[in-house]
Amino acid sequence: SAAISVHAKTASEIYELASKITVVVKSAYDEKETIRQGSGVILSEEEVVTNCHVINGASQIKVLIVDEVHSATLQYSDWDRDICSLRVKGLRGQVAVIGNSKTLEIGAKVYAVGAPHGLELTISDGIVSNLREFEGGDNYIQTTAAISPGSSGSGLFDENGALVGIMSFNYSKGQNLNFASRVEWVKELPARSVKAVPTPSAESENETLSRTIERESISDVEIVRSDFGLFGSIPSGDPAFQASRMVPLEEGQGYGWFIELKTSKPKIKWREEFVMPISPATMEAQGSTVKYSLSKDGLTVTTEQEGVVPDSGLIYNVWGVAAGDPKGHHIMRVYVEDKLVRTFEFEVEE
Repeated sequence: SAAISVHAKTASEIYELASKITVVVKSAYDEKETIRQGSGVILSEEEVVTNCHVINGASQIKVLIVDEVHSATLQYSDWDRDICSLRVKGLRGQVAVIGNSKTLEIGAKVYAVGAPHGLELTISDGIVSNLREFEGGDNYIQTTAAISPGSSGSGLFDENGALVGIMSFNYSKGQNLNFASRVEWVKELPARSVKAVPTPSAESENETLSRTIERESISDVEIVRSDFGLFGSIPSGDPAFQASRMVPLEEGQGYGWFIELKTSKPKIKWREEFVMPISPATMEAQGSTVKYSLSKDGLTVTTEQEGVVPDSGLIYNVWGVAAGDPKGHHIMRVYVEDKLVRTFEFEVEE
């Protein structure tokens, strides 16, 4: 029989601990009358950790705990792992006890505490289903602890109340397929951080970006950063980007990826393999002159382009939701100079 920790706490005790260190993170946008909401965990005095996609592109960030509202600014960011830390001036009180995700065993009891759908301080429990490796070699914590929109950035706690992960995303195609970033990645933030959010429409020519981890090295090509999300148009005609792993099934909604390159090559060749759950009714890249072909089973679209890298270093491909497009789990694999550099997995939902 399995040994039971004598230090294991009840769900009520976990909630009591987590409620003192769990915050709501709200992001506002100047150009839109919308507010994005997620969750966060207090790491130390005046420091909160959350998911990068919660605050991506925000003009203002607010952190709410109990009846207090604090202004926050981005401190460190790891866009590949979707982990960001915020500097929250004036934030005091209890802080998280940092656990060790490396000691988690499959089947171990865990708890998620956050603000799904704006319902502050909501607890759910579950087990560690697996330690799942994704493209790039990072092992995420797969758990049955339920999450919903607004849960992004919630803490994942072990049975002793120690923080072991940050809830990041789920796969709605199945049931209880929820994933958390490891708490150890928070400690790696200063070394992996980039100084700007990935907004292709607002690049600064003079801004120096520190390098993130590449999936595969390419001669004379450095991948500075990348992300997948929703695209829209802005008055200048450049793409406006919002990081997301969920694409609404709304006709005309733009979605896709961007990659920022640093290279001495005059031209770059890239290829995208777009894998869908079922064959779409129509197929056309939004506002694109790239060539594409469909596999025999109708499930994979291959897109290819070769061209001059712009001064910004940004390459990207945008698709538009069309009538008859399938719902469910989708995958995009991006190759640069015939080498796989990024894999983006996302859901299309009504």
